[in-house]
Amino acid sequence: MIVAIGAAGFFYYSRRVHAFTGRDTVVLADFINTTGDPVFDGTLKQALAVSLRQSPYLSLVSDSRVQSTLRLMGQPAGARLSSDLARDLAQRVGARAVIDGSIAQLGSDYVVTLAAVNAFSGDTIAQDQQQSDTKEKVLVTLGKAATHLREKLGESLSSVARLDKPLDEATTTSLAALKSYTMGEEQRQKVGDVASIPFYQSAIDLDPNFALAYARLGTVYNNLGDAVMSEKYTRTAFELKDRVSECEKLYITSHYYEFVTLDFDKALETYELWAKTYPRDFTPVLNTAVMYAERGQVQKALEKSQEAMRMEPDHVLSYENVAGYFFLLGRYDEAESMVAQAAARKLDDSSFHAMKYFIAFARHDDKGMQEQLDWAHGKPFEAVFVVAQASTSAYAGKFHQAQSLFEKAAGMATLSGHASIAADYLLNLAGVEFLFGYPDEARREVAEALKLDSGGLTAGKAAVVLAAAGDRAQADKLAKQLHQQYPNATLANAIMLPLVRSYTDTDPDRIVADLEPAQPYELAAPDIIYRRADAYLRAGSAAQAVAEFQRVIATGGKNLASPMRALAPPGLARAYAMMGDQDRARAAYQDFFALWGHADAGLPVLQQARTDYARLH
Repeated sequence: MIVAIGAAGFFYYSRRVHAFTGRDTVVLADFINTTGDPVFDGTLKQALAVSLRQSPYLSLVSDSRVQSTLRLMGQPAGARLSSDLARDLAQRVGARAVIDGSIAQLGSDYVVTLAAVNAFSGDTIAQDQQQSDTKEKVLVTLGKAATHLREKLGESLSSVARLDKPLDEATTTSLAALKSYTMGEEQRQKVGDVASIPFYQSAIDLDPNFALAYARLGTVYNNLGDAVMSEKYTRTAFELKDRVSECEKLYITSHYYEFVTLDFDKALETYELWAKTYPRDFTPVLNTAVMYAERGQVQKALEKSQEAMRMEPDHVLSYENVAGYFFLLGRYDEAESMVAQAAARKLDDSSFHAMKYFIAFARHDDKGMQEQLDWAHGKPFEAVFVVAQASTSAYAGKFHQAQSLFEKAAGMATLSGHASIAADYLLNLAGVEFLFGYPDEARREVAEALKLDSGGLTAGKAAVVLAAAGDRAQADKLAKQLHQQYPNATLANAIMLPLVRSYTDTDPDRIVADLEPAQPYELAAPDIIYRRADAYLRAGSAAQAVAEFQRVIATGGKNLASPMRALAPPGLARAYAMMGDQDRARAAYQDFFALWGHADAGLPVLQQARTDYARLH
């Protein structure tokens, strides 16, 4: 009896000593593989990470922070994390422990060992060993070892029972598929989204039920702007979501609402649940910021992204999002500061250079703009910068140059196999053509875009341009198609469909009423403000028109080079003239003529402005 009490007491004492707290973090070392089989290299570490991330109790030091710290330690990118190097790194980032893993072959069996080691003393905190009688069962064996380790580190049995999907179910039963997936993760981290695609695709080819691989492809294609491919892969991942862990299920579900149904309210709700379930995971916090930005709530997006940065200070997306929201708020010095801080940590991304291009544009720095175009030349994402140049050309009234550049970018996207991106570029051009007084060209451009992609938000954007350009029947058809396909799509219901209705109506008061549902989102879409300003002008409500045109001019960030922003001064001038304020009307026209000092001759919108200016007394 005394012995039994002593053993129980020792067990309780050891768990209390070794138990982790909610603030502890761990570093995963690379597995020691003595089997000679390369399929285990990198693969088992990736699988272990998936397994341990199921736990809200443990927090793994992220790959981005590991790589950032390795650079500061003078280690090469992707350096193998031996147990000693992992301990050194863990001490630098303040992690409590390192988890070492090994796999060895014993006859025909495979032995998997996991050990949590104190990062400072080197003492073993907890250890577990499991044996598999076949290679195919190694993932099952690793999953069991991870589960036992979680328990030995102090996680409650109820938590483990609730959040412990068997590893072969949470990932794949195919080691070869997991190997390809692991290589995709490595390529995405080192090189970027484009380079990772073949590896994720290979993982799917090897295991058509590999939900995580589909989910990653959905995210990658979304990042690249290819809505069609993103929807395809994310939808399949959602259909397979019961084959992943709870954490990954939240990842897939939130992205399904964001990329497939386009229901941002449901996406935000899922991100909030994810953050509540896994309060130390920065991804749902980061994506919550994106949902705020989509609604035009940029200040809230900035605050949320700053929270994500505090959680993950070494991730390129932390800097990218914070810098991006500073940029959208017109706080260019602060945006540049964030980009510089990222560069100091050797973090780079094409979005930083796109941001630099538009900041140079805002400062009338032609040299700075050209530097970014030169940087992007020949890179896989060059088309994005061609579109940026097309936008700034259109803003300056260089219509034919803008046409050529938009068409060039669409051609580049088509050759790369991204039809939906090419369609989006052509729709951007169609919008410029309509605004500049070429409705026939705009309708033809929309027809070409719809040949490339006629679904999703492409149909919504096409409907808006067609309604504005006078093809109301086709616009109404596309709008109905959009609503049937995406009944809960936030941007479609809040922005696109109200715009289509507003261009269908001719009565100014009804136009203003049509736009009412879009009011909470209008900072994300200056089209709404511009259309309302035009309606007030038609209604003779000059003071209200002035206020709205001034709001269009004041918008910045991604709307900095919007053609509507360029064309707001003539609208403002007409409103001032209607009020009898000739001096302000002249000044507004002169601002426009100065902006379009090198515009193409003969543009209908420019000729009309000159005619109206000449009529002023």
